[in-house]
Amino acid sequence: MPYLFFCLLLLICTDCVAVSTYEVSLDESLQHVDVRICFAPNDALRPADLHVDGDARAAISRLRWNEQQLDSVRQLRRLRVVDTAGNCLDYRAQLQTTGRRWFADNTDYRLTSSKDWLLAPAHGQSALIRFHLPPGMAVSAPWPPAESEAAELAEDWMLLGQTPPSWSNNVVFGRFQVQPLTLGNNTLRVAILPSSPTLTLAQVRPWLEASALAVMRVHGTLPQPDPQVLIMPADGQNDAMPFARVMRGGGIGLQFFVDPNSSAQAFAQDWKPTHEFSHLLFPYISRSDAWLSEGLASYYQNILRARDGRLSETDAWEKLLAGFERGRRDRKRNVTLTEEASGMRHSRSFMRVYWSGAAMMFLADTRLRELSGGQQSLDTALAGLASCCMRLGEVWRANAIMRKLDEFTDYSVFTDIYRQYAHSDQFPHVQAQLRDLGIVERHGRVRLDDSAPAAKLRHALLQFNQSTTAVLQ
Repeated sequence: MPYLFFCLLLLICTDCVAVSTYEVSLDESLQHVDVRICFAPNDALRPADLHVDGDARAAISRLRWNEQQLDSVRQLRRLRVVDTAGNCLDYRAQLQTTGRRWFADNTDYRLTSSKDWLLAPAHGQSALIRFHLPPGMAVSAPWPPAESEAAELAEDWMLLGQTPPSWSNNVVFGRFQVQPLTLGNNTLRVAILPSSPTLTLAQVRPWLEASALAVMRVHGTLPQPDPQVLIMPADGQNDAMPFARVMRGGGIGLQFFVDPNSSAQAFAQDWKPTHEFSHLLFPYISRSDAWLSEGLASYYQNILRARDGRLSETDAWEKLLAGFERGRRDRKRNVTLTEEASGMRHSRSFMRVYWSGAAMMFLADTRLRELSGGQQSLDTALAGLASCCMRLGEVWRANAIMRKLDEFTDYSVFTDIYRQYAHSDQFPHVQAQLRDLGIVERHGRVRLDDSAPAAKLRHALLQFNQSTTAVLQ
């Protein structure tokens, strides 16, 4: 974990801290925060290094350096840290609400992005942050908790600087429930925002736990641990969970917009939580290669739900084949998958991008199992990736990820599939593999043929590895 190394730097003596610290005090009316940044003389972080986002520039006032008033944030470049007491920067920032599309507004809390109010350290320049809250108030933030043997530093401190400060995130202030949910060696830092009717952890836990555990059982843990999980009310969407996403600014944050009037059954049947947790099996993939990250999540959202019994085997394959067909229909001639992924949000070609990637993951998984006699799979390749390549703040390209996955399996399956389809306008050819597995589709309905040559492989695809199951018990 990135913070384990960082914790070795926390103390250089019994009375002083070797890193810069942020203290954030929340206004009871949720209109502003007061921030104090104290720079340690022997720390690399300096006022000139602070990132000032355009929105933050307009929100900041009362800027002071060692109690002396500053005219603007431009003066940060001229400030010098001295080897004496002091070296503290104070300011006030107005809090602006972010994310209106799915948002059911509520005066009990304020949903923000930290880049709108925080003068953050540059990526790689670590600092500690903690919050001072009025009675009855809470905060939910994505920054990983700091761990230290020093009691005076261990409580309530989190780590800044793990990702570029321009990356978006969610920081919520106000009156709401914050309840940790421990699963195996991970803790989901769950915040449930107020809604009508009120949602409780007991209500959201079944679908949240099932989705997280299914992903953890791919290879025994969440490779990006202790994520922030926001449960937020959605307003008038007529859908149990109209929207969900993963954000990586500061740390891992999952956001689920939910209709609090929906039934437990409707939440249990929704694919989005498993899809979003599956994203944590990869590091941050470049948006121009979204077919890889979205493809993995789209493949696993059905495979994993069949493995733990939330879907029948037939239902899982029907959903996968229906997705492949949507992707095939969305394909544009003479436009490669990589080109489509780069402009996906403009062209709205989500089906081509998501399901082409899912088809590639399906082909990689089945070919690996065939070549290795069942010893290697997409699961085992991802376990290797988790051991090396999950550092917060890193952005990976698809070709580099595919090479890494091949390194862990000693086959060239992933790079072969990448070369065949990433720069092609063809939808991946899955028909022959489906036929060998005994998956027969007619008029949208699937029949499973157990006499097919690779029927045993088909069954294996929908089985968890027993060793990872034991780890989580």
